[in-house]
Amino acid sequence: MDSLVYLFHGASEYILRKEINKLLNKLKVDEHSVVKYDLMESEFVDVIEELQTISFFQGQKVVLLSSILELYDLDQYDKDRFISYLEKPNPDTILIMYSSKIKEDDSDIYKALSLYAKITKMQDIDKKDLPELIRRSFNDEDYQINESAIAELIDRTTNPYQSVDIQAIEQEITKLKLYAYDQKYIDVKAIRLLVSKNLDENMYELLSAILNKEKTKAIQIYYDLLVTNVLPVQIIGYISNRVRDLIHTSLLLSRNYTTDMIAKHFKISDGRAYYMVRDAKRLNINELENYLRQLSDLDFDIKSGNIDPRLGVELFLFGV
Repeated sequence: MDSLVYLFHGASEYILRKEINKLLNKLKVDEHSVVKYDLMESEFVDVIEELQTISFFQGQKVVLLSSILELYDLDQYDKDRFISYLEKPNPDTILIMYSSKIKEDDSDIYKALSLYAKITKMQDIDKKDLPELIRRSFNDEDYQINESAIAELIDRTTNPYQSVDIQAIEQEITKLKLYAYDQKYIDVKAIRLLVSKNLDENMYELLSAILNKEKTKAIQIYYDLLVTNVLPVQIIGYISNRVRDLIHTSLLLSRNYTTDMIAKHFKISDGRAYYMVRDAKRLNINELENYLRQLSDLDFDIKSGNIDPRLGVELFLFGV
């Protein structure tokens, strides 16, 4: 019998989500039966009520629960309610929890999770494993890529100060496969033509200009990024992710997280955490949420074909 309670942890959210998607496919869950909750944003009472409510669709309902470190900070009454649920879960509901980090301690919460949840500990990709991973990704679909091209791809998609962003690498691999669909061969020339160098610094400058309402500077940086073959949708994705991080940081600060705790939470350097905390403190969270809504609407309009990508981002920048 399959479990009714799962916990995935230990790796980046992207890797955890990929593993969860495999589980959902295995369980043959209808996508309309999946409900998502983030304990940083949702009230625990709403989560527990969702878990205890039967599905309105045929088959079992799935509740995806993130930010589960918040479970450790519940009051005793709510902790007891959650532990009672784990002991006797609703047979109509599958609970899937995920978090990059959990507290593997002697707390009541962790003891209950260890007893009643099927726990899967994942690992992030190590940079030394990238050459074989990239080679296999191409070879599995009958593509050939030489060693110089692999090294160039790694150089352009990784940062020595950050963990490996496997999602970004997979996106570039998909792009390269489309480019070489006929010849099935990837060389350094193709990498240099299609894969932009790591542009975190320029992207950060663009975000700073937006947050500081430096319209002219933001537009100039945007044009510079376009010259280096960065796609408008990549820029939207980067800005959206950074704004989301700032909102998340603001919420953590409201829960009395220190800079060191935030660095550990995001798995980033202390220096980067310092700037995130600084920006989160000085910016209005309502304004950040407004930017996020605008970027989400713009992304939808672009993907729906309602607006040209380059023009859409330009108009967004003119409005900051």
